[in-house]
Amino acid sequence: MMSPAMAQDAPDSGQRFRTTFTTSPVAPVSSGGPVLEITDSGVRLLADYDIELIVDKSMSMRKMDCPAGLSRWDWCGAQANELGRLLNPYVPNGLTITAFAREYSVYRNSTPDRIAELFSKPSMGIGTRLAQPLSDRLNDYLERRKSGTKPLLIAVITDGVPHPVTQPLMVASILVNTSKKIKSANEVTVVFLQIGARSKFGRKFLNYLDNELVNHGAKYDIVKTVPFEHLAQVGIAQALVESIEQFAVNR
Repeated sequence: MMSPAMAQDAPDSGQRFRTTFTTSPVAPVSSGGPVLEITDSGVRLLADYDIELIVDKSMSMRKMDCPAGLSRWDWCGAQANELGRLLNPYVPNGLTITAFAREYSVYRNSTPDRIAELFSKPSMGIGTRLAQPLSDRLNDYLERRKSGTKPLLIAVITDGVPHPVTQPLMVASILVNTSKKIKSANEVTVVFLQIGARSKFGRKFLNYLDNELVNHGAKYDIVKTVPFEHLAQVGIAQALVESIEQFAVNR
């Protein structure tokens, strides 16, 4: 099998092909950006989860409105790299990162060095088709889970509403259907992290996912959202810790 290996999904309505890579360490590339504020207990809490990042790579992610004067993409890269570094003692094989726009790519075994490399060579695209990569990663977990498998924590980092217009409903449906396939509310958590200047429509969509899915058929509340105003202050790792802790209280 060639490495990297490309796997094309079976044709489906609205389905876009994915590319899956098994990564290996490379020389690190500095991304700059803020240092995450997270305690040792917070790191250990995150290490109890199978963490994946789904990152928006649409053209709007080039906008430079993040802390330290970074673009949305570069800020995410710095944050993802630091998250990988913090978790590396517990997850030496690295994280799984999925980058999406019109199409998406899955990068497994992404160590801190490899994360820096991925974000230093962006391949930005048109569109914000979140439904397919989100479904792919949720289904991957559901298919491989067994007794003793860590619960899944997916962080979706995006700066806008999924597009085209059919995508928001598809994303909501995927989350509702996933909630019906799990055995407990703690098994799967999806945290949406809004990146970049506040978007009225983006905020409305994320509020719907956060607060309304149970009213529309979800078996469990598995979604948490973090607005950019807070994300910019605490960073991705701490935002995930807070989301887990809040769910622990409310579930």
